[in-house]
Amino acid sequence: MAVRFNISADRHFFIGTDQPIEIDVTQSDGSTPQVMTGWALTWELQDSPADSPHFSKTVGSGISIGNGSGTDDRATITVADTDTESLEPGLYYHQLRRTDAGSERVLSFGTVVLLESGL
Repeated sequence: MAVRFNISADRHFFIGTDQPIEIDVTQSDGSTPQVMTGWALTWELQDSPADSPHFSKTVGSGISIGNGSGTDDRATITVADTDTESLEPGLYYHQLRRTDAGSERVLSFGTVVLLESGL
């Protein structure tokens, strides 16, 4: 079951700054932590769900899997300052997907509010 995870303005996600994003993944019951050991994951930031991503992250290249509520149930996405430098402030869409062949599915999705950093 995909979980909606919105990153609103009160999360202080500024353009041109380093930003970790932590997403805890659960099983289809919505509460049991999902062990993701060995999974291939992709996280993307785009203007809308139908658009090509501005950038993406994968396990080993911006995504690490670690412990949240359970064992290896948390995806930590590291967004670097350079990833967002060319973007305008506003509302974007993000999604975290499992990309293993035969097991592809959206794990989390939602909106992201990018704020002007003043840098």
